Amino acid sequence: VPDSLSALTPTQVSGRITDTLGTVQTSFDGTLFVTVRDVPRRRVYPIDADLSIDYQLSGGTLYRGQVPVNDGEFAFTFIVPKDIAYGQTGAVIMGHAVSVQAMANGAVDSLRLAGSPATINDTTGPTVTLQTDRGEAIVDGFHLPENATITVLIEDHSGINLTGSSGHRLEVFTSGSESPLADLTDAFVYDPGAADRGRAQFNAAGIGEGPHRLTVKAWDNANNSTAIAYDVEVVAAESDIGFTLTEFLNHPNPSNGATTFYFRATRAIREARIRLFTLAGRMIWESLASDGTTTWDGRDVDGDQVANGVYLAQLEAVGEVLSSGGQFVDKKAYREMKVVVSR
Repeated sequence: VPDSLSALTPTQVSGRITDTLGTVQTSFDGTLFVTVRDVPRRRVYPIDADLSIDYQLSGGTLYRGQVPVNDGEFAFTFIVPKDIAYGQTGAVIMGHAVSVQAMANGAVDSLRLAGSPATINDTTGPTVTLQTDRGEAIVDGFHLPENATITVLIEDHSGINLTGSSGHRLEVFTSGSESPLADLTDAFVYDPGAADRGRAQFNAAGIGEGPHRLTVKAWDNANNSTAIAYDVEVVAAESDIGFTLTEFLNHPNPSNGATTFYFRATRAIREARIRLFTLAGRMIWESLASDGTTTWDGRDVDGDQVANGVYLAQLEAVGEVLSSGGQFVDKKAYREMKVVVSR
């Protein structure tokens, strides 16, 4: 264990599970739950004009994760965030280890925090994605049961800011509300053995049925932020949610040639293909679409501009739904519409 911590610098920690005599417990195989905290803050609480209480408030969380323990030994790496009490002493690393047959506790305190952060080239916020507790990716147009548990997956090579400092919290908002639906700062846990990715969960209960925009905001340890939003439809918990296409449109329509197609479905789309036909049934263009959008340049498969007129666009999409047996199976859905070209 190092005797000091430096902001934005990977810190390597290793240790052993021992008995009271210091003998390594080589039969201990399990998981170490680790928390690293900043220096405690002194606070004064006034009771009246002549009386107040001095107390120590725990420092912000610098890291929270799970570490595998094999043969009584463990090692992990974490990245110290920029939001720390520079130049002070008292940071702590504490852990609680669990195996099938035993438990262990330990801590290292009085760690010093370096006086200034390391210089790194990082100006990009974390990558944030959402999925259900069944592992389905949540995308725009997703139909979400009102009792669903949502997992927020966050990844950044500088690590995730968990200090809880003002303005730098991990929060979820719904459309039209300035107050967060959920504060996930204290719920986030790094993936086992990882220093750059982890997850937190919250429940959709209380959002209410109907259309909502879910916005997740997160910060990395270099204080770069990401705010990502998804338009979802919250439906009754007992609803039978299959795989259907809820939107298929293009803009502009009519167009002078080039136009962009947009589409959404009730579940995540694994693969989508858009084909364009003449009214006589001849296919003149097709494209594999991604991320719910693709653009047609107004030309046919030979590269020639198509004539003015009406064309038929067909969308074929494949998504995964959970079968009654608990397995994900492919389902196809189709939508059609007319596209007008007028130059």
